Amino acid sequence: MKKIIAILISLTLTSAMLSSCGKSDDSSQQDIVTTTTQAASNSSKGDDDSKPVSEIKNSLKNYENASVKFSNDTKISSFIEPLGTGYASDESHLKISLEDLGGVPMIRIQTLDQDSSGQYKAAKVHIDISKFFKGHTEDLPKIYTIRADVVTKAEGYYVDDKTGEQKKVPGNFIGKFVTQPFDGKDSNSWNELDTFEEEEWRNEWGSYELVMKPGNVDGATFKDTDKSQYVAIMKWSMPNQADFYIADLVFEDVDGNVIACKNFK
Repeated sequence: MKKIIAILISLTLTSAMLSSCGKSDDSSQQDIVTTTTQAASNSSKGDDDSKPVSEIKNSLKNYENASVKFSNDTKISSFIEPLGTGYASDESHLKISLEDLGGVPMIRIQTLDQDSSGQYKAAKVHIDISKFFKGHTEDLPKIYTIRADVVTKAEGYYVDDKTGEQKKVPGNFIGKFVTQPFDGKDSNSWNELDTFEEEEWRNEWGSYELVMKPGNVDGATFKDTDKSQYVAIMKWSMPNQADFYIADLVFEDVDGNVIACKNFK
């Protein structure tokens, strides 16, 4: 009898280990829901332990030396827009606005649409970085690394499928970081350079640094031109309502020196 119990325990542990192994870059919506449920079930603390929003500024890794920061009067509509085109499928309409979060003016991206199962659809935006390099486009080809401080914040509650517990947490933040440089033919190429998989199950907000290195990939670097060239952020679908915010952008040369956006205000 003891041997049978031991075998059953061993099989259970092996199954759990296999089910927790990694996922592909092209995770389906169902894959994300499964990951969400497991991660939330492992969270041992709730809203009572949440860090206040006032701590967000101290969590940003690059803010003080960023190439691009925003002010309360920044005209964000001149350089950021939704990327989505397939709104009938997995992409959501978005509301893009400027909001002061924890003392830092940030770009807020709100997901507006849900699918038939109630999931909030994918949110996709791109930023025309040519607007930041007006008058010094010769600096664009020097960009080797791009960093972004990004914050996620819960707007609705995540409901644990197993326990029914409601948690006001942003949960998973999964997606891709992309460059869209001018390809010399009146269009832009598409380069998915970083897949991010972040999560926050304890607090109402989470803070992350996204990093990609276009300088490492042929065809992913930007050109010396005043034509539109983009950085895109795509966030995959989620069962709960959570916004994400862009606090800053950093452009670095091959030696790690920050490239200033001289004429951007």
